[in-house]
Amino acid sequence: MKYEIIKSYLNEIELDRSAIPLINDIYGNYYCKYLFKILKVSMLSKVKYFSFRSFVIFYIYTFPLSLATYVGIQYVRTLFKKNKVLSSTNVGLVIGHKSVINFDKINIKDVKNINVRNGEINNFLTRKENYYAFISSLSAIFQCIKKTASYDKVVYASLKLHMNDVFAVASLITFVRKYDKRGVCLLMDNHYDRWAYIVSTTIKNSNSYLIQHGYLNPNIPLPNKLGRIDRLYVYDHSFALMFNKYYREIVNTRLIYPDIKLSSLPNDKVSVLVISSLPFVSYELDIIKKALICKSIRLYLKTHPGYEYRDMFNEFSDHIDFIEKNDFPNADILITYNSFL
Repeated sequence: MKYEIIKSYLNEIELDRSAIPLINDIYGNYYCKYLFKILKVSMLSKVKYFSFRSFVIFYIYTFPLSLATYVGIQYVRTLFKKNKVLSSTNVGLVIGHKSVINFDKINIKDVKNINVRNGEINNFLTRKENYYAFISSLSAIFQCIKKTASYDKVVYASLKLHMNDVFAVASLITFVRKYDKRGVCLLMDNHYDRWAYIVSTTIKNSNSYLIQHGYLNPNIPLPNKLGRIDRLYVYDHSFALMFNKYYREIVNTRLIYPDIKLSSLPNDKVSVLVISSLPFVSYELDIIKKALICKSIRLYLKTHPGYEYRDMFNEFSDHIDFIEKNDFPNADILITYNSFL
């Protein structure tokens, strides 16, 4: 198990590396040393960045003691949880804020949604199984230290940071192995991160369904190929070709269609909607600045629902209308750069 855990994190590091060309270099010193949470770091205020960077330095220099202690606390918490019985044969592995919405798109009935990040998955493991996940976590930490010479300085530091949720990853492997024997169907909407790697390489006897949730980068040099997906749901067949690049086997592919209801807007002016994509905020700010010169338009902005970065547009807040995440206005003109929406 420890080797698969490490491999999943090495893939994550390359995902972060691929994001660097897409963002501004305001915190370039961080990107040169750590490949961890690149997009989220890029939108931190200077005060938050200083706090985050201080914590990162503390964590790096106290590793592995700090992580082992954290994993121990997480394990102890499982001892006070009541074991639950999984009665459903369909399990939705909830990772992001839109996971449940994405699962609903494929019309699979009787889905038990379980949050992978917050420890909910441990409720469906016995004390013995949680202990096994705990020991596997410590083993992965030891493996990381043992293989120090195998990684360059940046990758090794980044690996330490990514391993902060090693207990959750080990618990997921334990969960998949347990319920794989019972023939459950696992639903996920993560394209190629650690969670997708773990599920696709661990599952043997059950079915795994992957629902595309958004943009897919076709050019990430992942060091470790992902495993098997029994059914892939995509918005266009061209995306299936991209997924095939990352997975060893995709058994079946099906198309899904977005179900978006457009809301009306005032018609006193030409409505222009800017759908934001975090890596390209600088372009969007320039577009907004130029568009505001035209007095015959009303400008609207919809930020990415997965990130909190609305304050980056504060200088124009008196001149644009922000659109909430569940609202999809029927604008006259739409402007976007690389937003999947």
